[in-house]
Amino acid sequence: MTSEIPRKGLLMLLVALGLTKGGVVKASKDQLVNCTCENPHCKKPTCQGAWCTVVLVREQGGHPQVHRGCGNMNPELCLGRPTEFVHHHCCYRSFCNHNVSLVLEGFIASDMTSRNSSTQLWLITHFHEHGSLYDFLQRQPLEPQLALRLAVSAACGLAHLHVEIFGTQGKPAIAHRDLKSRNVLVKSDLQCCIADLGLAVMHSQGSDYLDIGNNPRVGTKRYMAPEVLDEQIRTDCFESYKWTDVWAFGLVLWEIARRTIINGIVEDYKPPFYDMVPNDPSFDDMKKVVCTDQQTPTIPNRLAADPVLSGLAQMMRECWYPNPSARLTALRIKKTLQKLSHHPEKPKVTH
Repeated sequence: MTSEIPRKGLLMLLVALGLTKGGVVKASKDQLVNCTCENPHCKKPTCQGAWCTVVLVREQGGHPQVHRGCGNMNPELCLGRPTEFVHHHCCYRSFCNHNVSLVLEGFIASDMTSRNSSTQLWLITHFHEHGSLYDFLQRQPLEPQLALRLAVSAACGLAHLHVEIFGTQGKPAIAHRDLKSRNVLVKSDLQCCIADLGLAVMHSQGSDYLDIGNNPRVGTKRYMAPEVLDEQIRTDCFESYKWTDVWAFGLVLWEIARRTIINGIVEDYKPPFYDMVPNDPSFDDMKKVVCTDQQTPTIPNRLAADPVLSGLAQMMRECWYPNPSARLTALRIKKTLQKLSHHPEKPKVTH
């Protein structure tokens, strides 16, 4: 890397933060959006601007730094592509920059290799030291606020997958189809991100095309929704796959809730339906429990002792409705969890 690049990165950051001259976008007071402000020049935790910004900058020899704030100048930066030293993102709704995570060009790679005469495709992503949510819950009991932080951030990721975003930097709607605690990673800031999209399906309103392959009954059997197990899912309807994600997300919430400390009481980690099916359940095992017997995991009674976690328990029930279309949407889950997570105490890992 040349010495030019850090200067360019710093200049781009200064421009993005509005600290150099540039074109000003005038917006009326009604048009201003509230944004999270986390950069060296913030005077308050929030700011108002014509749009919200997230800027990821790497200086020479250092780790990337994330700066969040407001934008009123240099709107052309919003259209720029990420480089190896800066990534600039704009959004136009209040606090839409809060949960945005960016990567720099070159930080993610892929490879194809051969082992034992078998071709393997590798995707190299960021390292998350806490591992999967499954691993994290195995070793870590949760204070209620940390449990909510994990749940909210995972819900934000699922809502982002499910929504179609239009525009030059848009994305199709995506259904995961294998959502489980092993496919949710815990980042160093104790927020979750959703991983392993190998079975995901995409849909855009423009093409109205679904690529689901020949077998709609895919995923992890323990987390399969009843309509998948009994093969009643509408394979031609994208919403159907989003509904199965919501069923599975309810099971992930149950795993989090079980490991949450309430009045000094916490239970050991167990997978969903641990007391109803074998360790490696078959389709028939799961179909009998979920479809025939219409069983769902037992929600710990102690959740009722906490007004916030009792709301979490109700949300699980609404994720497990037998009628898929009656289940909550990922967006509703996200918004409800954000309302529940209002306590200002900073989450921490207990040892």
